[in-house]
Amino acid sequence: MEVTIKEVWTIIHGMVFGAVFLLAFAGGLAGLYSLRPEWLTSAGLKERMLRLKVGLWALAIAAWLTVITKAAPLH
Repeated sequence: MEVTIKEVWTIIHGMVFGAVFLLAFAGGLAGLYSLRPEWLTSAGLKERMLRLKVGLWALAIAAWLTVITKAAPLH
């Protein structure tokens, strides 16, 4: 069985960058939920905001890489 270059880019698009994007999105939602006022201290707020900023950048990069490596039609 042989995998063509189009199929390789489709795998990278969907199974690598797409999966990273979905995981980062879910992590971002959990991070936003963790900002509930009753759970925060000043030190905890700094740590969570740094984590959200890094996560947002990772999410944006994963989204752009997913778009750039768009799934090629296999016809």
